[in-house]
Amino acid sequence: MNELTKTAVFVGVAVLVALIAVFAGPFSARQPGAEDLRGMELFPDFDNINLATSLEIATFDEETGQEKKFSVARGETGWVIPSHGGYPANARGQIGKAVAAVHGLKIQDVIENAGGNKADDKNGANETKSLYGLVAPKGTQVTLKDKNDKDLVSMTVGNEVSDRPGQHYVSRKGEDRIFVVQVDTGTLSTEFKDWIEKDILDLNTWDVRQVEIMDYSASPVMGMATLRTVRGRMAIDYDDSADVKWKFAEDLLFDDEKKELVPATMAEDEEIDTAKLDSLKTGLGKLAIVDVKRKPAGLSEYLKDPASGGLDRMAQHSLQSHGFYLDRIQEGGRTYVELVSNKGELHVGMKDGVRYVLRFGEAASVGAKDDAKKDDTKKDDTKKDDTDTAAADDDQQQYNRYLFVETQFNPDAIPLPEYENLPEETPPSTPEGTTTEPAPPTDTPADPAPTEGDPGASVPPGDNPADPATPEGDATAPVPPQDTPVDPAPPADDPPAGAEGEDGDSGTGADADGADGADDAANAKSELKAERERIEKENQRKRDDYDEKLEKGRQRVRELNARFADWYYVISDDVYQEVHLSRELIVKKKEKKKEEDGDEADDHAGHGHPPGMGHPPGIPIDPVKPAPSEDAPSEDAPSEDAPSEDAPSEDAPSEDAPSEDAPSESGGPGPAE
Repeated sequence: MNELTKTAVFVGVAVLVALIAVFAGPFSARQPGAEDLRGMELFPDFDNINLATSLEIATFDEETGQEKKFSVARGETGWVIPSHGGYPANARGQIGKAVAAVHGLKIQDVIENAGGNKADDKNGANETKSLYGLVAPKGTQVTLKDKNDKDLVSMTVGNEVSDRPGQHYVSRKGEDRIFVVQVDTGTLSTEFKDWIEKDILDLNTWDVRQVEIMDYSASPVMGMATLRTVRGRMAIDYDDSADVKWKFAEDLLFDDEKKELVPATMAEDEEIDTAKLDSLKTGLGKLAIVDVKRKPAGLSEYLKDPASGGLDRMAQHSLQSHGFYLDRIQEGGRTYVELVSNKGELHVGMKDGVRYVLRFGEAASVGAKDDAKKDDTKKDDTKKDDTDTAAADDDQQQYNRYLFVETQFNPDAIPLPEYENLPEETPPSTPEGTTTEPAPPTDTPADPAPTEGDPGASVPPGDNPADPATPEGDATAPVPPQDTPVDPAPPADDPPAGAEGEDGDSGTGADADGADGADDAANAKSELKAERERIEKENQRKRDDYDEKLEKGRQRVRELNARFADWYYVISDDVYQEVHLSRELIVKKKEKKKEEDGDEADDHAGHGHPPGMGHPPGIPIDPVKPAPSEDAPSEDAPSEDAPSEDAPSEDAPSEDAPSEDAPSESGGPGPAE
């Protein structure tokens, strides 16, 4: 075989091998069938939920005919919602559930012949998918990515399988094959409120101690000038341990003639509507977020310190468009800026010193019903018409309300500790017959009233050596311990000091008494020292506990303000109507029916007649006589003041002259003993 022949053979073999590889390839790479896929994971590469950094959910809104998307992303500070200005998402709640819902999905079944993989079968595949709810306007698209923007999960969730609760038809992105998968679609929501911590205030309504209603309306005039229409200011204290739980601490109404707030009084036939205030208190716990809008940058810092700089026109427009205005006020030679709102304010005092300031702003329209804002200012002049107007317009419009929230700290809400006075050291004994003058009072001034910077008494009583001693006999003076011996007198049968004892030795008794007295004094001093140490420790514990409560309250305010600082909140109109009250709504007429029923009941109490029936005319009413007690003497028995059988009366004759009427011991007449 020559070289040419060898070369031709090698070329033929190579071509044959290539042909075998081309035609044998598709058979060796056979697609797995339904039996192979059942029980396998739908996304085997998604093996660690911590890899997820973004989640997007898209649905089709049949009412608007538009696609509705919602996304969350993990940043440096945690999970946020990009579509809402980066508002914090509830990572431990909804996000954790949603990511877990698409992790580890197992294939339950496979729908074969859903359209094939060829290009000319695409239309048929889409028609088939639409039958299973996998094509718009149906289906929910879910995309989960890692930090490199790589898809961890990309699928469309369709209809639920009949007779298989929780199982849905699912297709992977870029594939026509349809799977049956057990997936919780309840966590795949596109509603903002489902992805956040909805409770705005995060308070316990049982801890509410006061509500203060600032009843006014405001509107801008020009620049930073604001026109305010003030109607009143009411502060109502709440005490759940009292019989009357709600009481006015302040009740002021605006006097149009005096142009100022003046005290108001309730008429005799008026009372506080406790049901309205109870509903307000309950509504504070239901103050839920419907939506949020980001505030202009630098607003919080400007409100804290207006001298630090001004707000640009865009920031001022943002405030006004949400119903909040900056009012520049000149008073007492100084100028300051105050934030007001067009629907007044509600201040809520808590027992831990936190004071919520809620400012109610402009109406926030819902959906396409934007006419709410146009008519909102017309309902501003008379607050009492708000509820009726909202109810009347319910068929024409639906709207919510913007809310501006901040907190302050009120140290007066923390009760001052009640310190125990330190007992005085026992003064030296004073010889009998001499007197001592009381120590003159010192010039030490009284402790100043506590302030927020220096709350409470600066030093517990007794810790300041300059504190004057409590005068003897003062009502506040501490009572000395009962077991402290105070110069006990010697027994009456003991010989006087210096007298000779029975053994003839002189001075022995005096030495013994002196030693006993020294021991008693030492014991008393030791007990007094121990008692003072106990009181000092207890007072310090009370002071530390008080300081800890102050610091917790201040820390709580800092945390809440950091949470509220950047956001306008949107609340539902129903809750707004529940917590936004005026004096006309919290003061009502007394219910006369109860009083009349009570008077009628009093008229017939104890007479033994049915209600509504009196005594017939002309019949005297005898007072009911109480039943005689066992110890009380009967009518026939002689009273204690009457002379006994054995004792002669003052008018009775002497012992030598027996009385005819005096009975003898045997019952017959006879001489008195």
